[in-house]
Amino acid sequence: LCGGRGGWKVGAASPSAPPLRAPLPSAWLQQGDGRLEAAACAGGLEVELAFTIGQPLPAGATYSREQVVAALASLHVSIEVLASRQPDVPDLHPDAKLADLINHGALIVGAGSTDWQGLDLLTPAFSVSISGNPVLDHGANPAGDPIRLVHWLANSLDPADGGLEPGDVVTTGSWIGLYPSPGAGHRIEARIGDLQASLQID
Repeated sequence: LCGGRGGWKVGAASPSAPPLRAPLPSAWLQQGDGRLEAAACAGGLEVELAFTIGQPLPAGATYSREQVVAALASLHVSIEVLASRQPDVPDLHPDAKLADLINHGALIVGAGSTDWQGLDLLTPAFSVSISGNPVLDHGANPAGDPIRLVHWLANSLDPADGGLEPGDVVTTGSWIGLYPSPGAGHRIEARIGDLQASLQID
C-alpha cells in the first residue's frame, strides 16, 4: 500500500539527546515541487534538511563519520507534513509514536545540491514564505548537527532494517518546530542556504 520504504526520518531533542528514527514510506515522498490536498496538511508542517544516500551502507557494520559523509550524494530542503493515525497524540506511549512513524504524513523533497560539504549546516541562511509573503527569517534544529543524526542512523540499523541504500532519503528534524498549515490555495516555500522546497496546498 505504501510502496515500500523510501528512506528514514531521524531527529533528537538536543545535540546530546538520543536520536529517534522511523521509516518513510516511498508512496508518501514527493520529489520536486509538492502538491497536496488541504485535508492532508491539517496536522501541520515542518521544514527540514534531508540527504539522499549515494552509496550503500549495509546494516550491521560500524561506520565512521567520514564514511557516512562520503556516502551522502546530495543535500535538500524538505517539507514534512505531519499526520497521526492514532487518537490523543500527546498522551501516546513513545513506542506507539514510533509505530505511527513519529506522526509522519508526507515528505516533499526539493531539488538537491551535490556540492554541499562546505555549507553551514548549523546556522545557514533561512526563510519561509506563504504565497510569496515572508513569515519566518530564522530557524534552528534542536538536534544540532544533522550529520550526527545520519551517522547514528547508519550505525543503528540492523539487518531487518536493510541498511541504507542509494536513493534513500534521510530527513533530519524540523527547523521551525510545528507550523500550522495555512490551508487551501496557499503555496509554502522554504529556503535554507541556496536550497529550496515548495508545497502547493489545494
